[in-house]
Order: sequence, then C-alpha cells, then structure tokens
Amino acid sequence: MFTLIAGFGAKFLVALSTMAAQVNKIKKIIVPPGKLDLDKILCQLPTYILNDPPWTEEQLKKAYFSNWQYTTKTIQKHPGFKPHQYLENLKLSLEMFNSFISDLLSSVNTFRIESTDKRFWERPNRGRICELELLIDRGIFSSAMSSKTLIEYSRKIRKNVPVNEYEQHVEKYFDKERNNFINQLRNYFGHIQIIKAGWQISWSVDKKRQCYFLLKKDELLRWDEWNNHSKKFIKNNAEDIDVELLFQNHRKCVLEFYKWFHKEIERASAPNLSEYRNYEKMLNKFGAEAEYKLLLDTALKKKIDPYNYLDEYFDRTELDEIMQFPKRSVKQVDKIIESLDTFNACDDELRQKMYVLFKVRRRG
Repeated sequence: MFTLIAGFGAKFLVALSTMAAQVNKIKKIIVPPGKLDLDKILCQLPTYILNDPPWTEEQLKKAYFSNWQYTTKTIQKHPGFKPHQYLENLKLSLEMFNSFISDLLSSVNTFRIESTDKRFWERPNRGRICELELLIDRGIFSSAMSSKTLIEYSRKIRKNVPVNEYEQHVEKYFDKERNNFINQLRNYFGHIQIIKAGWQISWSVDKKRQCYFLLKKDELLRWDEWNNHSKKFIKNNAEDIDVELLFQNHRKCVLEFYKWFHKEIERASAPNLSEYRNYEKMLNKFGAEAEYKLLLDTALKKKIDPYNYLDEYFDRTELDEIMQFPKRSVKQVDKIIESLDTFNACDDELRQKMYVLFKVRRRG
C-alpha cells in the first residue's frame, strides 16, 4: 500500500520485534552494512510453535511476529502448498509460451509491413533484413522449446496431482500430427540444426500481396527420427509449412487445453488449495501491516508531503482518477489506499494515519 513512502529516503531504527516481521525488506535501510548481523539475531528469536493445521488468524499472527521465517516454512508444509506452486509455475510457463509466440508473430508481421517499401531491399538495409530474419528464427526456436517445456511440466504435475481424463482431453484439444511435430522440433534442433525459415512473397489471383515465412519440407524430412505423426504432418502439407499459421493454431489449442488443466488441478486439490492460499494471504497481510505502520510513522515524524511523490508510483491514468477527487479529501485518500493496498492490510488505525499524512480535510 504505502510503498510510495519508501521512496522518500527515510532511514529507520525500529524495535527488534518489528525487524522480525520485515527484516529482509528493510534491514539495508535500518542498519548500515557490517554493523549488525540481523539474520543471526532473527534465528535466535523465540518462536511461537504452530501445531498441525487448521490454524486461526490469531495463531498465525503470533507465530509470524515471533519468527516470520519459521511461520512461512511451516505453512509451506501444508498439503495445499504444492498444488499452489504447480499452478503458479504453470501460469508463468504459459505466459512465457504466449510471449514467445507473440514475439514470433509480431516479427513476421513487421517483416511483412517493412518489406512493402522498395528501400527495404536495397543494400544499405541488409542489416535490418538479417535482424528480422534472426528474430523470426529465434522465435521459432523459443516457441517450440517452451511448448515442449509445458508438456514436461504437466507430466510432473500429474505425478503428484490426480488429473482425470488427461489423455482424452489432449486428444480433444490438440491436432495429434501438428502437436507431435512442434514438440519434436526441440529434438530436431538438438540433433540436426536450428531451423532457418525462408521468406516467400507472392500475389494472389485478386492481386493481394502475401508474405510468408516457411519451413522447407525437404530439409525437415532429411531427419529420419520424426515419429509417424510428425512425419505425417510434414508430408500432408501440400507445400512448405507456414510458420505463422503453424504457431497461431498451436497456441489456440494450448491455451484452451491449459484452461481446462488449470481448473482440473484446482478441482483435484480442493479444499487444501484454498486453505493454504488463505494462510498465505494472512501472512502477506501481517507483513504488510508491519511495514506500512513503520513507514507511516516515519513519514509523519519527518513531515513528508506525499503529493510530491505520487507521480513516481502511479501512471497517468491512475493519477487522473485520483485527482478527480478534491485534494486532501477522504475520498481521494481512500482511492489512493484502494490502489496500493494489495493485501488488504489497511485497518482503521493505518487509514487514520494516512488521513493525517495527507492532511485530509474532513469535509471530503
């Protein structure tokens, strides 16, 4: 929430119990390097022992402020932690996969647009042509590799989470030949070469310009380790393989399949998953409360004007929304809190301190 206050350059000296809550975040600010081994002291702090779950918010709070590292490690032994981590890592893998394909398709489209200018083909522009060709080749490599990584990670998840009808849904969402071909591209890269796609420009019957990047069938078929499905995909293409169409179609299948897969992991892991997430949310809230209180107390003591720093923590659209409210009004400060309070940690005491810091006029 009050991350913006951290940018004001204040240095803090706080009680050891407060350090325990947020020591990793603030120890470099509190104590100059080499003056105090806070990690060593932290390990010596008395610990409130947590028994087996379920835990109440009061129990977690006592344990957290006794030793937050111990408490974090303890809740990670909860049976809901692993499926939570699987889903977080799966989300990241999908984002990377989607990003790689978006970059690839964007590079193809950039080549298509820039190549309409006759100066694009002139000698001084050869470097740009090579740059775009390299971006496209790299995009093919990254997209194929990330696709294979998703499959391998899904197999790991299935060993630990019971997923019903996985193979049936693979068949439902994926074209078997295309899916095999893309996932075997990684082996092709390792045994033969990095694929270099070639561009082709043509005009349709109605004189529309068309620009493609293609994988050559004859070059692909020189490798004799394609499985039957991959080989069938290559041969069934009447012409060379259109890179853009290949990965557009594959991405659509991947995103639809993993939408189902995500829901299935959630279903198979309930109620442990939701219970763990609730505990993690509590710990995030406790840490935020301690940090916000520390920062607010210091900002109030130093009489900092937070309006001088809003543009460092809000983009133009967010600032416009904030400034729609009367300056120093309750509604304006409530909007600032709403935008920054990620963990819903702002209780009445912290809110009142925010009003004081922003010198709120109670009429607003």
